[in-house]
Amino acid sequence: MNLVVTLSILALSICACAGSSFMKKQATVSVRGLRPFVTPLILLAWFVFRCRCWSSPQTEAAAGIATAIGSTSSLQYLVENLTKYRIQAVSRILDSSSLPGRWILAQLVTNLGLMLEDLVAYLVIVQLWRAIYSIYHFNATEWYNALQSQVFLWARVHVPGIEQALSDKIAASFHSTADEILHKNPQRTLTLQLPVQGRSCSDILEELGRHANTENQGWRKGQVSGTVYTDGDEASTKLLTDVYALYAWSNQLHPGSWPKVNQCEAEVIAMTADLLHAPKPGVGCLTSGGTESILLAVRAHLQYYGRRRQISHPEIICGSSAHASLDKACDMYGIRQVVVDVNDDDGKTSAFTFVLKASEVRRKITSNTIMIFASAPCYPQGVIDPISELSQLALEFDIGLHVDACLGGFVLPFVGDAPVFDFRLGGVTSMSADTHKYGFTTKGTSVVVYRSNALRQGQYFVFPHWTGGMYATPTLAGSRSGALAVCAWAALVYYGRDGYQQQVQRIVTAARAMARGIERDIPGLRLLSPHPYMVVCFASANPQEIDIYQVQDYMTDWTMSTLQSPACVHVCVTSPMASRVDAFLQDLAKAVERARTEGVKAGKDKGVAGIYGAAGSLPAGPVEYILQTYTDATLTP
Repeated sequence: MNLVVTLSILALSICACAGSSFMKKQATVSVRGLRPFVTPLILLAWFVFRCRCWSSPQTEAAAGIATAIGSTSSLQYLVENLTKYRIQAVSRILDSSSLPGRWILAQLVTNLGLMLEDLVAYLVIVQLWRAIYSIYHFNATEWYNALQSQVFLWARVHVPGIEQALSDKIAASFHSTADEILHKNPQRTLTLQLPVQGRSCSDILEELGRHANTENQGWRKGQVSGTVYTDGDEASTKLLTDVYALYAWSNQLHPGSWPKVNQCEAEVIAMTADLLHAPKPGVGCLTSGGTESILLAVRAHLQYYGRRRQISHPEIICGSSAHASLDKACDMYGIRQVVVDVNDDDGKTSAFTFVLKASEVRRKITSNTIMIFASAPCYPQGVIDPISELSQLALEFDIGLHVDACLGGFVLPFVGDAPVFDFRLGGVTSMSADTHKYGFTTKGTSVVVYRSNALRQGQYFVFPHWTGGMYATPTLAGSRSGALAVCAWAALVYYGRDGYQQQVQRIVTAARAMARGIERDIPGLRLLSPHPYMVVCFASANPQEIDIYQVQDYMTDWTMSTLQSPACVHVCVTSPMASRVDAFLQDLAKAVERARTEGVKAGKDKGVAGIYGAAGSLPAGPVEYILQTYTDATLTP
């Protein structure tokens, strides 16, 4: 008998677990579907209730809504006083026999008093709901980070001397470090005011040319991670500079004045949409870069999946490896960013490490979720999220799925072993792909592509009541350089599918050769990109023996990208770097051996190791201040 009971309980538990996912889906979809009707229904119910009260002011039904919640809460005192004052006011009015229309006035006071109690009840319910929602949805890390930032900000503003101390000590000392990182020449000549007389063209070109020749050497030699993705061959460089000169004064804000520019922009969108298998006709927008593409995609989903459904607290689910531009978008639009920690590194990197797992995303979905954010590949480790599984989730819960292919948009379509990551998956609603990365055009263009035009319209800003005329723009900027759009078009038609295929083959082959070399020939390092496409990420196999940030500092002739959580660095292989793999591996091996010989330094007072070592020991508030100070330095002559 006990065995039967045990098996029955086990069977019921399995059914409950199996049904919980189904029930969550049904509840989430149902709540989202009913949400647009909740406010009208509540207002209708309140109106009916109040009509009954107004018609029967002397009955028990005339009690305010606040009385119901106040009788069992700490608001009882407030409610009792509101009721007492209302009754006293009505009694005085009725006792004044000489007051004309006293019955009408008494009725009006009664109704106003009841509405005031209703307002109190509404405010209490809203605050209680917000508190319950925050406790249920926010995790400890979110609370801790928010508290740190708020305390530090409060101290800066309200504690005397804090702001000045930060400026005197942190800002002043960090400026010199920032200048060193930015390679600013202490002997540089500054122009801080408009010259009285303009300089000659030859003088200007001579000054800029002298600096450009020096500054361009790094990427031309293939020693810079990412940054410049084309090899800058003479033919393509001349083509793009000539094309830019043709439309140097054009402005996309006035498409009627430059119809060819407008046509080129539309054709860049169409070609990119076709490459990503978007439904015909492909719809999207040309933007200033990957960040703006993501900002606009988030805005479009906020309008389409959020405000249309009257979601007042929208949420986006992403992995901790998602690009920081998503954090910027959520900060700008007031969206809660639900972050799934993808740092599940246990020392044995596999194809499933650092990816956004669908099972974790499912647990985070609520009726407030408007979008899932996935990467193909992500910037830090260069791994591709399981877009197919996430697509199924997006379809199941009727939410958006944006695929950030800013790095992979012009690479993965030409790689035979790449997984399906684009609009061939039905749940993908938008994608971003940078033409100014592996599209090999000049800096300042990216494409965001949508599954439907209705979704794309969500990114537009329209203002029909401006005194300057009816106003509409598709992007964040108003004026946009038409020359950049034409350059993007020229690059796409110049390379064509065959040209991109050849370039991608070189880059992917080089990236995988670099990864094999690190894994096979350099002891002390651990590869975090087991199957790279263009990003090769690696860390120290034993951080107590080798500090990966010191290794980066010792690679003086190379520029790599510094990463954290976990501590690692990566190389984004570009066309110029594809031929320098052997040289890179040789220098990397020497830097690792030097770091091993010198050991992990406790001070870490200089270079990347010093900055990240100090940042790791500080709470969020001071680190944010240091980053603001660094940004100040980039804007200082």
